[in-house]
Amino acid sequence: SINLWYNFLTNDIFKILNFSKHLNLNTLTVEKNKLKKLNYNFIDSRYIKYIYLSNSKIEYIEPLAFYNLQKLESIDLKFNFIRKIELKNFKNLYNLKRL
Repeated sequence: SINLWYNFLTNDIFKILNFSKHLNLNTLTVEKNKLKKLNYNFIDSRYIKYIYLSNSKIEYIEPLAFYNLQKLESIDLKFNFIRKIELKNFKNLYNLKRL
């Protein structure tokens, strides 16, 4: 589990940290930050099951942002500024149970 809660982080954090090396990482908490946008394949980890992104000022989710997260079961996006969510944002998320 990695908790990056309330650190005023921007989207650059996903370029700096390489989550693919953390094979036991199943939970990522990035709540209360300043992300604004989730880029295509923003997290490169096939092992994450839970992502918490609430209150992160997210306005836009690029198509296929969660593409490589095949084991993902839950995404928390509450209290953001997302105006539109497209079905293709969640392509390949066969284990997704909670959004």
